[in-house]
Amino acid sequence: MRRANGYLMVFLFLLSFALVMPVQGQAQLETKKLIVALSAPTPTFFPLVLARDKGFYRAEGLEVATDIVQSGVQVQALIAGKVFAAVPRIEPMLQGVKAKIILVVGYKPSFDLMSQPELKSFADLKGKVVAVSGRGSTTDAVTREILEANGLNYEKDVVLLVAGNMSTMYAALAAKRVAGALLAMPFNFMAMDQGFHKLAFAGDFARAIQGGLMIMDGSLRSESDMVLKVTRGTLKGMLAYRRGGEETLQLLSRFIKTEDLELLKRIYEYHVQTITEDGTISERLMDDLIQQAESGAKGQTAVGRADIFDFSPARKALQTLQVSGWRP
Repeated sequence: MRRANGYLMVFLFLLSFALVMPVQGQAQLETKKLIVALSAPTPTFFPLVLARDKGFYRAEGLEVATDIVQSGVQVQALIAGKVFAAVPRIEPMLQGVKAKIILVVGYKPSFDLMSQPELKSFADLKGKVVAVSGRGSTTDAVTREILEANGLNYEKDVVLLVAGNMSTMYAALAAKRVAGALLAMPFNFMAMDQGFHKLAFAGDFARAIQGGLMIMDGSLRSESDMVLKVTRGTLKGMLAYRRGGEETLQLLSRFIKTEDLELLKRIYEYHVQTITEDGTISERLMDDLIQQAESGAKGQTAVGRADIFDFSPARKALQTLQVSGWRP
C-alpha cells in the first residue's frame, strides 16, 4: 500500500509537470512584432530579407516584417514610430533628427550610371534629364558625385526628375523619358542587356551607405535589448549572404522576382563585394560620408561621428555570435 501511494505521488508530480510545460513553452515562443523599412526589392536590402526568411530574427524572439517604404517618407515613419528601423541616411541627422546609424550592410554604392545608347560621354548629358529616386536620397548624392567628378554642374547642367524608386527609374529610361539614371541591380544589368550605355560604376567615384539599420535615439536608450536582437539577426543575414550557396540564390531569386540563373549569379558576384564584414565602417569613411552629406545639405546643424553613428550594437552582436560559435 505504501509503495502504491509512492507510485501515485510520482504519477501526480509528472502529470502536473506535463500540464505546466506547454504554458512555459508558449511563453518562450512569444515574439515581438516590428517593422524594418526597405526602399525597394533590390539586392541592396536582401541580407535583411534573408535574415527574415532563414528565421534569424525569429531565433531572436522577433517577428520582423520587411516592408517597402518610399525613401522620401521613411524618416517620417521612423519618427512617428510606424517602423522600428529605416534605411540609413545621414541627411536627416543634419536636419536635427535624433537617430543613429547602427549597422551598415554595404559601403560601396552598387549602382551603374546608365544612359541612352547614343549618349557615350558625360558631355552628352548636358542639358538633359537625369532620374533620381528622390532629392536627398542615395541616388541623388551619388549621381551628384559622379557628374561633378566628370565636369558637370549638378544643379545647372542637368534637369533632375524625381522618379520614386528603381523600377520607375528603369521604366523612365526604357521609355526614353530620361537621358540617364543611376540604376541598382538587377535594373543595371537589364539596361545593359537592352543596349543602354554604361557611363560609370558608382563605386569608382563615391562611397555610400547601402542598406542597414537606422534607429531613433529613444529606441536605443529604452529598447536596447530589442535593438541588439534586431542587429544580431541582421548580422546573421549578412554573414549568410557573404557565404552564398544554392539556398541563398533561390531566396534572392524570389525576392527580386527573376528565375534567370545567369542574371542571379551576375547580381550576386557584383553585390557581395560591397558588403561590410561586420556591419561597421571605418572612422575615415564615416568622416568622408558626413562631409559628402554636408556638402549637399541645406539648413544643416554641425555634427560629428557620435551624432550620426553608433556601432556598439553591431560590435556587441558580433561578439556574442563569436562567443556562441555561430556559423551561417
